Amino acid sequence: MADTKNEQLVTIQLELGHRASVRDAPTPEGHTHNWTVFVKGTHGNDMKYYVDKVIFSLHESYQPNRVIRHKPPFQLKNSGYAGFIMKIEVHFKNETEPKSVQFNYDLFLHLQNLPPVNYSRTEKLTFSNPSEKFKELLLVAGGKMERRYPKEKEEEIKNMSAYKISL
Repeated sequence: MADTKNEQLVTIQLELGHRASVRDAPTPEGHTHNWTVFVKGTHGNDMKYYVDKVIFSLHESYQPNRVIRHKPPFQLKNSGYAGFIMKIEVHFKNETEPKSVQFNYDLFLHLQNLPPVNYSRTEKLTFSNPSEKFKELLLVAGGKMERRYPKEKEEEIKNMSAYKISL
């Protein structure tokens, strides 16, 4: 069991999303939709401080099917005729573990009679006892400090909040 006496937690949120719309005419390859997939910080937080690169792994029919972005905007624009599950890897400017995180992302497309896709989801990442250097990078980018207490201390805090003082 991990020692939680002095555990520092830093949380940061990422937004993964995509936009997709039907093209006026298909491409010579038969692509019917334009799409853009992206990874960005929530609330305007800048990932450039703590992200080294983002790797988008596309369906094997795309060439190249592995695209790397080393600086913002961490996004990829392309076209296609069908949705697929894309692997997105976010690599951190961290000298210790974790050095990266991986997400499976559903790049879905709407049919012609439906409005364009404008979809995103939020992922909360929690770093336990990050190095001082990485912690500073996360905090500059909008990360939030939290502290985890041992179970006994959590119970004590919970019980303290249950008391009311009457005057």
